[in-house]
Amino acid sequence: MMCSVGDDIFEGDKFMPTKQVTTSKTCNKCKTAEPQLVLRGKDAYCKSCFLEGVTHKFKSTLGKSKLIRPRDRVLIVYEDNGNSTALLHMVRNGLNLSTPKKLNFIPVVVFVEDQYHLPLKERHNVIEQAKEVITALNFDLILVSLAQYATNSGSIDKLIYSEGLTISESDKDELFKNVQTDTSDTNKTELISIIKRNLLIEVAKHLDCKYVFTSEISMDITTNLLKNVSLGRGSQIPLESGFCDDRDTQVKILRPLYLFDSKEIEYYNKYNNITYVHARTDEVNTYSSIHTLMKKFVMDLQNNFPSTVTTVLKTGDKIERVKGKAICQLCKAPLCDNVPQLTSEESTKFSSLISNTKVDFTNLDFVDKPLDQTDERVFCLSCNELSKCLINS
Repeated sequence: MMCSVGDDIFEGDKFMPTKQVTTSKTCNKCKTAEPQLVLRGKDAYCKSCFLEGVTHKFKSTLGKSKLIRPRDRVLIVYEDNGNSTALLHMVRNGLNLSTPKKLNFIPVVVFVEDQYHLPLKERHNVIEQAKEVITALNFDLILVSLAQYATNSGSIDKLIYSEGLTISESDKDELFKNVQTDTSDTNKTELISIIKRNLLIEVAKHLDCKYVFTSEISMDITTNLLKNVSLGRGSQIPLESGFCDDRDTQVKILRPLYLFDSKEIEYYNKYNNITYVHARTDEVNTYSSIHTLMKKFVMDLQNNFPSTVTTVLKTGDKIERVKGKAICQLCKAPLCDNVPQLTSEESTKFSSLISNTKVDFTNLDFVDKPLDQTDERVFCLSCNELSKCLINS
Protein backbone atom coordinates (compact mmCIF):
# COMPACT_ATOMS: atom_id res chain seq x y z
CA MET A 1 0.00 0.00 0.00
CA MET A 2 1.38 3.41 -0.99
CA CYS A 3 1.76 6.24 1.49
CA SER A 4 -0.89 8.93 1.18
CA VAL A 5 1.07 11.64 3.03
CA GLY A 6 1.02 14.79 0.97
CA ASP A 7 -1.98 13.70 -1.11
CA ASP A 8 -5.28 15.54 -1.06
CA ILE A 9 -6.72 13.16 1.51
CA PHE A 10 -7.93 14.99 4.59
CA GLU A 11 -9.09 12.11 6.76
CA GLY A 12 -8.07 13.97 9.90
CA ASP A 13 -10.33 16.93 9.27
CA LYS A 14 -13.13 15.43 11.33
CA PHE A 15 -10.84 15.46 14.38
CA MET A 16 -9.98 19.16 13.99
CA PRO A 17 -11.76 21.41 16.51
CA THR A 18 -14.28 23.71 14.88
CA LYS A 19 -13.99 27.39 15.76
CA GLN A 20 -17.27 28.63 17.11
CA VAL A 21 -18.27 31.98 15.63
CA THR A 22 -19.99 34.01 18.31
CA THR A 23 -22.03 37.10 17.63
CA SER A 24 -22.21 39.60 20.47
CA LYS A 25 -25.69 40.81 21.32
CA THR A 26 -24.46 44.03 22.91
CA CYS A 27 -21.86 46.66 22.05
CA ASN A 28 -18.36 45.81 23.31
CA LYS A 29 -17.93 49.30 24.75
CA CYS A 30 -21.21 50.51 26.25
CA LYS A 31 -22.51 46.97 26.94
CA THR A 32 -26.10 48.12 26.41
CA ALA A 33 -26.86 49.08 22.80
CA GLU A 34 -27.32 46.61 19.99
CA PRO A 35 -24.19 46.36 17.79
CA GLN A 36 -24.37 47.75 14.27
CA LEU A 37 -21.04 46.53 12.89
CA VAL A 38 -18.22 44.12 13.63
CA LEU A 39 -14.57 45.14 13.19
CA ARG A 40 -11.64 42.75 12.85
CA GLY A 41 -14.10 39.88 12.82
CA LYS A 42 -14.69 40.01 16.58
CA ASP A 43 -15.24 43.55 17.91
CA ALA A 44 -18.91 44.59 17.81
CA TYR A 45 -19.89 48.24 18.22
CA CYS A 46 -23.02 50.32 18.16
CA LYS A 47 -23.10 53.38 15.92
CA SER A 48 -22.51 55.90 18.70
CA CYS A 49 -19.55 54.07 20.25
CA PHE A 50 -18.01 53.43 16.84
CA LEU A 51 -18.06 57.11 15.85
CA GLU A 52 -16.75 58.11 19.27
CA GLY A 53 -13.93 55.57 18.95
CA VAL A 54 -12.95 56.75 15.46
CA THR A 55 -12.82 60.38 16.62
CA HIS A 56 -10.70 59.46 19.64
CA LYS A 57 -8.36 57.35 17.50
CA PHE A 58 -7.82 60.21 15.05
CA LYS A 59 -7.18 62.84 17.71
CA SER A 60 -4.92 60.57 19.77
CA THR A 61 -2.81 59.78 16.69
CA LEU A 62 -2.17 63.50 16.23
CA GLY A 63 -1.81 64.14 19.96
CA LYS A 64 0.76 61.42 20.61
CA SER A 65 3.09 62.85 17.98
CA LYS A 66 3.26 66.21 19.81
CA LEU A 67 4.32 67.85 16.56
CA ILE A 68 1.59 70.34 15.69
CA ARG A 69 1.50 73.54 17.73
CA PRO A 70 -1.42 75.96 18.07
CA ARG A 71 -1.91 78.15 14.99
CA ASP A 72 0.44 76.06 12.84
CA ARG A 73 -0.59 76.01 9.19
CA VAL A 74 -1.34 72.53 7.78
CA LEU A 75 -1.74 71.62 4.11
CA ILE A 76 -4.34 68.85 3.69
CA VAL A 77 -4.19 66.86 0.45
CA TYR A 78 -7.60 66.06 -1.01
CA GLU A 79 -7.98 63.17 -3.45
CA ASP A 80 -10.92 61.59 -5.23
CA ASN A 81 -11.67 58.91 -2.64
CA GLY A 82 -13.51 58.33 0.62
CA ASN A 83 -10.35 58.41 2.73
CA SER A 84 -9.63 62.06 1.93
CA THR A 85 -13.20 63.16 2.56
CA ALA A 86 -13.27 61.30 5.89
CA LEU A 87 -10.00 63.03 6.85
CA LEU A 88 -11.47 66.45 6.04
CA HIS A 89 -14.62 65.63 8.02
CA MET A 90 -12.60 64.54 11.07
CA VAL A 91 -10.50 67.71 10.90
CA ARG A 92 -13.58 69.92 10.60
CA ASN A 93 -15.26 68.21 13.56
CA GLY A 94 -12.08 68.63 15.61
CA LEU A 95 -11.81 72.32 14.74
CA ASN A 96 -15.46 72.97 15.61
CA LEU A 97 -15.23 71.56 19.14
CA SER A 98 -15.68 73.96 22.04
CA THR A 99 -13.66 71.84 24.47
CA PRO A 100 -9.94 72.04 25.35
CA LYS A 101 -9.39 68.95 23.20
CA LYS A 102 -10.30 70.79 19.99
CA LEU A 103 -7.82 70.92 17.13
CA ASN A 104 -6.07 74.27 16.96
CA PHE A 105 -4.27 74.61 13.65
CA ILE A 106 -5.00 76.48 10.42
CA PRO A 107 -5.92 74.11 7.56
CA VAL A 108 -5.51 74.73 3.83
CA VAL A 109 -6.75 72.13 1.35
CA VAL A 110 -4.96 71.38 -1.92
CA PHE A 111 -6.32 69.32 -4.81
CA VAL A 112 -3.69 68.06 -7.26
CA GLU A 113 -5.18 67.49 -10.71
CA ASP A 114 -3.64 64.27 -12.04
CA GLN A 115 -6.56 62.23 -13.43
CA TYR A 116 -4.96 61.84 -16.86
CA HIS A 117 -6.71 58.56 -17.61
CA LEU A 118 -10.02 60.44 -17.87
CA PRO A 119 -11.39 62.47 -20.80
CA LEU A 120 -11.10 66.25 -20.45
CA LYS A 121 -14.79 66.70 -19.61
CA GLU A 122 -14.66 64.17 -16.78
CA ARG A 123 -11.54 65.82 -15.39
CA HIS A 124 -13.39 69.15 -15.24
CA ASN A 125 -16.27 67.39 -13.47
CA VAL A 126 -13.90 65.94 -10.88
CA ILE A 127 -12.51 69.40 -10.13
CA GLU A 128 -16.00 70.86 -9.72
CA GLN A 129 -17.08 68.00 -7.44
CA ALA A 130 -13.96 68.48 -5.33
CA LYS A 131 -14.77 72.18 -4.98
CA GLU A 132 -18.29 71.36 -3.80
CA VAL A 133 -17.11 68.86 -1.18
CA ILE A 134 -14.40 71.13 0.21
CA THR A 135 -16.58 74.25 0.18
CA ALA A 136 -19.34 72.38 2.03
CA LEU A 137 -16.85 71.66 4.82
CA ASN A 138 -15.83 75.34 4.91
CA PHE A 139 -12.18 74.93 3.89
CA ASP A 140 -10.01 77.14 1.72
CA LEU A 141 -9.09 75.34 -1.51
CA ILE A 142 -6.17 75.69 -3.87
CA LEU A 143 -5.73 73.84 -7.16
CA VAL A 144 -2.48 72.63 -8.71
CA SER A 145 -1.77 70.74 -11.93
CA LEU A 146 0.83 67.98 -11.66
CA ALA A 147 1.70 68.27 -15.36
CA GLN A 148 2.28 72.02 -15.10
CA TYR A 149 4.59 71.53 -12.12
CA ALA A 150 6.59 68.79 -13.86
CA THR A 151 7.10 70.80 -17.05
CA ASN A 152 7.69 74.29 -15.61
CA SER A 153 10.79 75.37 -13.77
CA GLY A 154 9.36 78.73 -12.73
CA SER A 155 8.16 79.91 -9.35
CA ILE A 156 5.58 77.74 -7.62
CA ASP A 157 3.29 80.73 -7.00
CA LYS A 158 2.48 80.84 -10.73
CA LEU A 159 1.16 77.26 -10.58
CA ILE A 160 -1.27 77.71 -7.67
CA TYR A 161 -4.89 78.56 -8.42
CA SER A 162 -7.98 79.16 -6.33
CA GLU A 163 -10.13 79.26 -9.47
CA GLY A 164 -9.69 78.73 -13.18
CA LEU A 165 -7.14 75.91 -13.25
CA THR A 166 -6.21 75.33 -16.90
CA ILE A 167 -6.09 71.70 -18.02
CA SER A 168 -5.74 70.18 -21.48
CA GLU A 169 -5.80 66.83 -23.23
CA SER A 170 -2.04 67.02 -23.77
CA ASP A 171 -1.22 67.12 -20.04
CA LYS A 172 -0.29 63.43 -19.90
CA ASP A 173 2.05 63.76 -22.88
CA GLU A 174 3.62 66.83 -21.30
CA LEU A 175 4.11 65.00 -18.02
CA PHE A 176 6.03 62.17 -19.67
CA LYS A 177 7.76 64.10 -22.44
CA ASN A 178 11.13 63.75 -20.68
CA VAL A 179 10.64 60.04 -20.01
CA GLN A 180 11.82 57.26 -22.31
CA THR A 181 8.96 55.74 -24.32
CA ASP A 182 9.83 52.19 -23.24
CA THR A 183 9.69 53.03 -19.52
CA SER A 184 7.79 50.44 -17.49
CA ASP A 185 4.56 51.23 -15.66
CA THR A 186 6.37 50.60 -12.38
CA ASN A 187 8.93 53.32 -13.07
CA LYS A 188 6.28 55.72 -14.37
CA THR A 189 4.23 55.27 -11.20
CA GLU A 190 7.31 55.84 -9.06
CA LEU A 191 8.20 59.01 -10.96
CA ILE A 192 4.68 60.39 -10.55
CA SER A 193 4.77 59.62 -6.82
CA ILE A 194 8.11 61.40 -6.36
CA ILE A 195 7.04 64.41 -8.44
CA LYS A 196 3.80 64.71 -6.49
CA ARG A 197 5.56 64.53 -3.12
CA ASN A 198 8.06 67.21 -4.18
CA LEU A 199 5.15 69.34 -5.43
CA LEU A 200 3.34 69.11 -2.08
CA ILE A 201 6.50 70.09 -0.22
CA GLU A 202 7.00 73.16 -2.41
CA VAL A 203 3.36 74.21 -2.14
CA ALA A 204 3.51 73.82 1.65
CA LYS A 205 6.64 75.98 1.86
CA HIS A 206 5.08 78.64 -0.35
CA LEU A 207 1.96 78.74 1.85
CA ASP A 208 4.04 78.71 5.05
CA CYS A 209 2.68 75.31 6.12
CA LYS A 210 4.87 73.23 8.42
CA TYR A 211 2.92 70.01 7.87
CA VAL A 212 1.16 68.14 5.09
CA PHE A 213 -1.71 65.73 5.85
CA THR A 214 -2.20 62.81 3.48
CA SER A 215 -4.98 60.22 3.67
CA GLU A 216 -3.25 56.85 3.36
CA ILE A 217 -4.85 54.12 5.48
CA SER A 218 -3.26 50.93 6.82
CA MET A 219 -3.78 48.99 3.57
CA ASP A 220 -2.00 51.71 1.58
CA ILE A 221 0.89 51.84 4.05
CA THR A 222 1.34 48.06 3.99
CA THR A 223 1.30 47.95 0.20
CA ASN A 224 3.79 50.81 0.08
CA LEU A 225 6.11 49.07 2.54
CA LEU A 226 6.30 45.87 0.51
CA LYS A 227 6.65 47.88 -2.70
CA ASN A 228 9.63 49.73 -1.25
CA VAL A 229 11.34 46.46 -0.39
CA SER A 230 10.76 45.18 -3.93
CA LEU A 231 12.17 48.33 -5.54
CA GLY A 232 15.28 48.63 -3.40
CA ARG A 233 13.95 51.36 -1.09
CA GLY A 234 14.16 49.32 2.09
CA SER A 235 16.09 52.08 3.86
CA GLN A 236 13.18 54.47 3.18
CA ILE A 237 10.53 52.33 4.90
CA PRO A 238 10.54 54.39 8.14
CA LEU A 239 9.89 57.53 6.06
CA GLU A 240 7.24 56.23 3.67
CA SER A 241 5.48 53.70 5.88
CA GLY A 242 5.23 55.44 9.23
CA PHE A 243 3.21 58.30 10.67
CA CYS A 244 5.76 60.99 9.83
CA ASP A 245 7.92 61.58 6.76
CA ASP A 246 10.51 64.12 7.89
CA ARG A 247 13.04 63.87 5.08
CA ASP A 248 12.54 67.59 4.45
CA THR A 249 13.88 69.83 7.22
CA GLN A 250 11.11 72.44 6.89
CA VAL A 251 7.96 70.46 6.05
CA LYS A 252 6.83 67.14 7.51
CA ILE A 253 4.33 64.84 5.80
CA LEU A 254 1.94 63.27 8.33
CA ARG A 255 -0.46 60.34 7.81
CA PRO A 256 -3.22 60.71 10.45
CA LEU A 257 -5.21 57.73 9.10
CA TYR A 258 -2.36 55.23 8.94
CA LEU A 259 -3.91 53.07 11.70
CA PHE A 260 -7.40 53.01 10.14
CA ASP A 261 -8.63 50.17 7.95
CA SER A 262 -10.95 50.47 4.96
CA LYS A 263 -13.99 49.20 6.87
CA GLU A 264 -13.65 51.88 9.53
CA ILE A 265 -13.48 54.60 6.87
CA GLU A 266 -16.39 53.09 4.95
CA TYR A 267 -18.69 53.03 7.99
CA TYR A 268 -17.53 56.45 9.17
CA ASN A 269 -18.61 57.93 5.83
CA LYS A 270 -21.84 55.94 5.88
CA TYR A 271 -22.91 56.95 9.39
CA ASN A 272 -22.08 60.62 8.73
CA ASN A 273 -23.81 60.62 5.33
CA ILE A 274 -20.60 61.80 3.69
CA THR A 275 -20.51 62.10 -0.08
CA TYR A 276 -17.16 62.20 -1.82
CA VAL A 277 -15.65 62.50 -5.27
CA HIS A 278 -15.46 59.10 -6.89
CA ALA A 279 -13.70 59.41 -10.23
CA ARG A 280 -13.68 56.51 -12.65
CA THR A 281 -10.56 54.43 -12.11
CA ASP A 282 -8.26 53.31 -14.88
CA GLU A 283 -8.60 49.63 -15.76
CA VAL A 284 -5.08 48.23 -15.65
CA ASN A 285 -3.57 44.79 -15.68
CA THR A 286 -2.84 43.67 -12.12
CA TYR A 287 0.56 42.42 -13.22
CA SER A 288 1.52 45.57 -15.15
CA SER A 289 3.46 47.10 -12.25
CA ILE A 290 4.90 46.30 -8.84
CA HIS A 291 2.40 48.71 -7.27
CA THR A 292 -0.75 47.01 -8.57
CA LEU A 293 0.70 43.55 -7.93
CA MET A 294 1.56 44.37 -4.32
CA LYS A 295 -1.88 45.83 -3.74
CA LYS A 296 -3.53 42.63 -4.97
CA PHE A 297 -1.11 40.53 -2.92
CA VAL A 298 -1.86 42.41 0.31
CA MET A 299 -5.63 42.43 -0.28
CA ASP A 300 -5.69 38.69 -0.92
CA LEU A 301 -3.66 38.03 2.22
CA GLN A 302 -5.83 40.33 4.31
CA ASN A 303 -9.00 38.58 3.17
CA ASN A 304 -7.67 35.21 4.30
CA PHE A 305 -5.54 36.34 7.25
CA PRO A 306 -7.06 39.45 8.91
CA SER A 307 -3.93 40.20 10.94
CA THR A 308 -1.72 40.61 7.84
CA VAL A 309 -1.81 44.41 7.67
CA THR A 310 -1.32 44.83 11.42
CA THR A 311 1.66 42.47 11.42
CA VAL A 312 3.36 44.23 8.51
CA LEU A 313 2.78 47.66 10.05
CA LYS A 314 4.28 46.59 13.39
CA THR A 315 7.28 45.12 11.57
CA GLY A 316 7.78 48.36 9.65
CA ASP A 317 7.75 50.38 12.88
CA LYS A 318 10.75 48.39 14.13
CA ILE A 319 12.98 49.30 11.18
CA GLU A 320 15.66 51.80 12.15
CA ARG A 321 15.94 55.07 10.27
CA VAL A 322 18.92 55.77 8.04
CA LYS A 323 21.15 58.56 9.31
CA GLY A 324 23.16 60.08 6.50
CA LYS A 325 24.25 63.57 5.51
CA ALA A 326 23.97 63.01 1.77
CA ILE A 327 20.51 62.92 0.20
CA CYS A 328 19.17 61.48 -3.03
CA GLN A 329 18.76 64.24 -5.60
CA LEU A 330 15.46 62.78 -6.85
CA CYS A 331 13.45 61.43 -3.90
CA LYS A 332 15.32 63.53 -1.27
CA ALA A 333 15.74 60.57 1.08
CA PRO A 334 18.99 60.20 3.06
CA LEU A 335 21.61 57.94 1.53
CA CYS A 336 23.30 55.13 3.43
CA ASP A 337 26.88 56.10 4.25
CA ASN A 338 29.50 54.87 6.70
CA VAL A 339 27.72 51.53 7.04
CA PRO A 340 30.04 49.03 8.82
CA GLN A 341 28.66 46.02 6.95
CA LEU A 342 28.30 45.51 3.21
CA THR A 343 24.75 46.34 2.17
CA SER A 344 22.78 44.68 -0.63
CA GLU A 345 22.98 47.96 -2.57
CA GLU A 346 26.78 48.01 -2.37
CA SER A 347 26.92 44.33 -3.30
CA THR A 348 24.83 45.01 -6.40
CA LYS A 349 27.03 47.93 -7.42
CA PHE A 350 30.22 45.93 -6.86
CA SER A 351 28.89 43.03 -8.94
CA SER A 352 27.97 45.44 -11.75
CA LEU A 353 31.39 47.08 -11.57
CA ILE A 354 33.24 43.78 -11.82
CA SER A 355 31.04 42.57 -14.67
CA ASN A 356 31.50 45.72 -16.73
CA THR A 357 35.20 46.36 -16.07
CA LYS A 358 37.51 45.37 -18.91
CA VAL A 359 41.07 44.39 -18.06
CA ASP A 360 43.91 43.94 -20.54
CA PHE A 361 45.40 40.64 -19.39
CA THR A 362 48.20 40.91 -21.97
CA ASN A 363 49.65 43.82 -20.05
CA LEU A 364 51.49 42.54 -16.99
CA ASP A 365 52.26 46.00 -15.63
CA PHE A 366 49.17 46.31 -13.49
CA VAL A 367 48.74 49.58 -11.67
CA ASP A 368 46.49 49.80 -8.63
CA LYS A 369 43.74 52.34 -9.18
CA PRO A 370 41.74 53.37 -6.13
CA LEU A 371 37.99 53.29 -6.52
CA ASP A 372 36.53 56.77 -6.24
CA GLN A 373 32.88 56.65 -5.26
CA THR A 374 32.47 60.29 -4.31
CA ASP A 375 30.51 61.09 -7.47
CA GLU A 376 28.39 57.96 -7.39
CA ARG A 377 26.21 58.90 -4.43
CA VAL A 378 23.87 61.20 -6.30
CA PHE A 379 20.84 58.90 -6.27
CA CYS A 380 19.65 56.07 -4.08
CA LEU A 381 19.60 52.61 -5.63
CA SER A 382 16.01 52.83 -6.88
CA CYS A 383 16.25 56.41 -8.14
CA ASN A 384 19.46 55.55 -9.93
CA GLU A 385 17.42 53.13 -12.04
CA LEU A 386 14.70 55.75 -12.49
CA SER A 387 17.23 58.29 -13.72
CA LYS A 388 18.06 56.00 -16.63
CA CYS A 389 14.47 56.40 -17.85
CA LEU A 390 14.76 60.18 -18.05
CA ILE A 391 15.80 61.98 -21.22
CA ASN A 392 18.72 64.37 -20.68
CA SER A 393 19.08 63.19 -17.09
